[in-house]
Amino acid sequence: MVNPDILICSAGTELFYTKDFIPDVGWEKHINHQWKRQLIVNAMEGLPGITAQGADAQWPFKISYFVGSDFSGDDLANVNKQLYDRKLPAKVLLTDNKYLDIIPRRAGKGNVVRYLSYKWKLPIEQFITAGNGGNDIDMLQGQAKGIVVANYSEELNVLKGKRNVYFSATSLSKGILEGINFYAKNAKRQDKS
Repeated sequence: MVNPDILICSAGTELFYTKDFIPDVGWEKHINHQWKRQLIVNAMEGLPGITAQGADAQWPFKISYFVGSDFSGDDLANVNKQLYDRKLPAKVLLTDNKYLDIIPRRAGKGNVVRYLSYKWKLPIEQFITAGNGGNDIDMLQGQAKGIVVANYSEELNVLKGKRNVYFSATSLSKGILEGINFYAKNAKRQDKS
């Protein structure tokens, strides 16, 4: 088994290196800017249609909730308004219309990929990302190559037809491998031209 060099966890709020989970302290410092976790928790108390997830889902830079089946776009707008009105900069991520995560404004999977590109001085076009849920959108679109595996949630339909986003016909790790093969074949074709 091959161990990963990098792990991006908790909706892009945690960045670790190697199987020893060495944290990237620079990333933590970067996303901590203007993050007011407890004030956000306080602002969310009593909002209808949301329930805090258990302690095992809560992290220093991620606040997680369950939302009810009738949670709507208006409810999501209300959450954003609660934070905006209290001058609490944060990103609100909704996945499968079941899970609501609130993370620092500077965090997110797309931002961590850009951070790594800058830190390593590697063109972002050389990165391949893969995902299946709403909190993957910012990582899958843009200049990095994105792979959406077949077992994706509805939120990712907005990426269909986007440049640099490949929708695999297979799920999970097989879908990722399918996408990598797609990009590898395209790179070989471009090299021959």
